[in-house]
Amino acid sequence: VRSPKSHLRTKPSDSHQLQTILMSADTHSIEGLQNAIRDFSRTGRIQEAEALLHGMDDLGISPGIVSYNRVMNSYAINGDIQRALSLLDRMLERNVSPNIVTYATICKVLSVNGHVLIIEEFIKELQRNKVE
Repeated sequence: VRSPKSHLRTKPSDSHQLQTILMSADTHSIEGLQNAIRDFSRTGRIQEAEALLHGMDDLGISPGIVSYNRVMNSYAINGDIQRALSLLDRMLERNVSPNIVTYATICKVLSVNGHVLIIEEFIKELQRNKVE
């Protein structure tokens, strides 16, 4: 399944920013890192959640689909279609399989931005690929 928007990219993580974030959270385990992403996403600290997510990715630590979905949902809530779709592209590049929550979140951000026709095409592609 391809992202509805092609080749948008987010900036690589700034190492100083990531170090600051890591020091401010209980990040002594993968679960601690995932919890920090959850907490940052819930409290509207999206940039920190994204930096931590990408930092984990860059270090070869899989943040997991739930962490990707949390950050993506934060973008959707804020109507930030470009970042949500960019994150989907990154997931696909990293061979992280989107799930139904991922697709629902993409549809949410597209609908908030009035892209009904793109949603219809996206759903057709999901059906062609037998995604449930």
